[in-house]
This record gives sequence, structure tokens and C-alpha cells, in this order.
Amino acid sequence: MRLIERRQGERPDKKLKFTEGFSLTKKRSHIEKPVTQSYSYLVKEEAESAEVLFFAGCMTHLTPSVIAAMKKIMDHAGVRYRFMDEHGGVCCGRPLMLAGRDKEARELINHNSDIIWKSGARILVTSCPICYKVFRESYYLEAQVMHHSEFLNLLIEEGSLRLGYLHRKVVYHDPCDLGRGSGIYEEPRAVISYVADLQHAPQEGSMSLCCGGSLGNLTLSSASRSMIAADAARILTQSSPDELITACPLCKKTFGQATETKVSDIAELVAAALPKPLKQARSRSARSSSRALKNS
Repeated sequence: MRLIERRQGERPDKKLKFTEGFSLTKKRSHIEKPVTQSYSYLVKEEAESAEVLFFAGCMTHLTPSVIAAMKKIMDHAGVRYRFMDEHGGVCCGRPLMLAGRDKEARELINHNSDIIWKSGARILVTSCPICYKVFRESYYLEAQVMHHSEFLNLLIEEGSLRLGYLHRKVVYHDPCDLGRGSGIYEEPRAVISYVADLQHAPQEGSMSLCCGGSLGNLTLSSASRSMIAADAARILTQSSPDELITACPLCKKTFGQATETKVSDIAELVAAALPKPLKQARSRSARSSSRALKNS
């Protein structure tokens, strides 16, 4: 069932009485204020053609290193892409859905869908598992929706990316909405194994541990969230990996505050494996030769 279709039609404003004299719809003020919602702030995007659209989403904008890595990778691979929400834009609509604001969510969906359709893009890539799930389940798009781990795997398989091997021991964390929520398990592992030594985690796949940073759970205190994150990070890093890799910006931020092990997004790992520019490589070679001559 699509997220936007959780509520069928407009529900009548019924009074749900728990005790006499109390109801959920009881007015607290005699002054009625009309509910207004303005979307005049939405940027009127010009339709620009692109084969691939990259949608970062709200959480990825809070982890700009992931955006930088994706742009670097796509530029290196020669992908003709457009950064859909580079200058702000709007979110995918998930928060409004969770708040029960279906009408407003549909306005956002229509706004985003219009941009995607006018671009003529064949593929919509997002680095956020939540956005990925919403685009697949609540939008009606002709473009193929791909999580960035799937897209990176595609670029590697078709030979568009030339990558080196990093000789790092890493462990991968399956984000909830990407793994259990969307069934994406193999593609991230294929990408990671191509550039690093992927270690098995004590709990992975469908049994993967939540990072504790879920924005949809309002019942957990900050202390409880921190405890969940710390426990999950401790279990994931039992083998003392060089890096903890995830494929979700929220998980990256949450684990980054819970462990001393370096936490990276899968795109950052791949970007680190890109070959160095020729000038930079020559400069390093010259410095190494200079040191060797001084020591001889």
C-alpha cells in the first residue's frame, strides 16, 4: 500500500469520547483561526534535460560530504546528470505524510513529479533510503528510481567507473529503510567488495540493527537514542574495522556521534577509490623522488 494512500478520503470530524465532558475535538478557544498553507516559496524550476537526476533530499543536505562524493563520482564517470535540489528545492513529502497532511504531501509530490517529468530523465538517483522508498511507493514516475548504492553498482558493472583498491577493512551497516524496508542488500555489498575488504557484521541483512536515529519515532528520549546508537556501533565494530560504511545520511550522522571508528557513506568510499588526477599523481611522484635523492 502506498504511503500517501494510508488514509482513504477525508475523514469526518467525529468526537471520540474517553470520559464524560472530554473529547479529542473539543475546542479550546472561541476564536476560530482558518487553517492556511502557502507553498509560494517553492522554487519554479526550469526544465533542463538530463539522463540522470540526482535528488539529495533533506538529510543528505545535512551531510554535504555525501553530495560532494556523488558529484565527483558522476563527473568522473561522464554521467550527464542534473542535481535536482542543488539550490534548495523541497523534500520528498514523507514528513507531511507521517503528519497526516496528505493534501499538502500531494502538492509536493506533484511539484517534484513535474520537474522530473520535464527533465526527461531515465533514472532518478537518491542517496536517502527514505526518499528512495517514497519515490518508489508514492510517486508515479516513468523514470527508474535508484538508490545511489544501486546506481554505483550499475556504473561499475557497465565499466563507467575505473576504481582502485583501498586495502581497507570495512564493515557495512544495512539501513532500515533500505534493507528491511526496500529489500536492497546485495548491491551495496557488491560495490564495497569491489574497492575494500568487506568484513561480516555480527548482525546484518534483515537482522541489521537500527542506528537509533529514526525521525519517525517520537517516543524515544535523546538518551535512549544515544544508547541504541552506541550499542549498535559497538556490535558492528567488534572486528575493529578501519571504517564503518553505511548507505544512509541519517545513519552516518547518528553513528558518527556514537563511535570513534571512522563512519563513511558508501559514496565516500567509492570516491576515495577514484584514480588521482594525472597532475596530482606526477606531483606526488616528484616529491617522492626528491626525498629519495636527499636520503641517498
